[in-house]
Amino acid sequence: MVSQWMGERKAWLLAHGIDGYPDDAGWKDEFARLPEKDRRMFQRMNARRLFDELDQCRGTCWLRSPPPREILRESIFHFDESRWRVGDFVIMPNHIHLLAVMTNGYELEDVLYSIKRFSARKINVALDRSGRLWQQESYDHIVRDQAELYRIRKYIADNPAKAGLKVGEYDLFSSEWLDAGVSGGFDPV
Repeated sequence: MVSQWMGERKAWLLAHGIDGYPDDAGWKDEFARLPEKDRRMFQRMNARRLFDELDQCRGTCWLRSPPPREILRESIFHFDESRWRVGDFVIMPNHIHLLAVMTNGYELEDVLYSIKRFSARKINVALDRSGRLWQQESYDHIVRDQAELYRIRKYIADNPAKAGLKVGEYDLFSSEWLDAGVSGGFDPV
């Protein structure tokens, strides 16, 4: 399935005049020259395929057992209220979905880099392994209105059942401050 997806992705890019992959030098510049409509279509198509593949829980799934999930959970909350406000999240066996609001001028990329770096080291030690744990790229999305916030919160809450996971194979966190904010007219942007 992944090889088929990568083939379709490569064919789409070639059809739009881009020969290369996102890690290649100059790829971002070529991609940025596409019309916005095409860029958004490509991003939506690939995000949907990525989430579908992730939800199959293929691969090693380092986060299926509780100790690595607890390390990641502690890493996420380490910066809560200093660099971001942690909203809802679900730690799946091979990925995470997280809602957060950045604070104090911090950038999402920087906070995620810190969390990935710290948690990867600790999880690798806990699992007696070495090597890359996280993919380099993260897929972020700005929540623009209440309806979108509700949809994403529901997606996060429903993700374990959709993937057919049993209790104990994932961690789900629902934010009380976000519950209060939604009913109180919270504006996520």
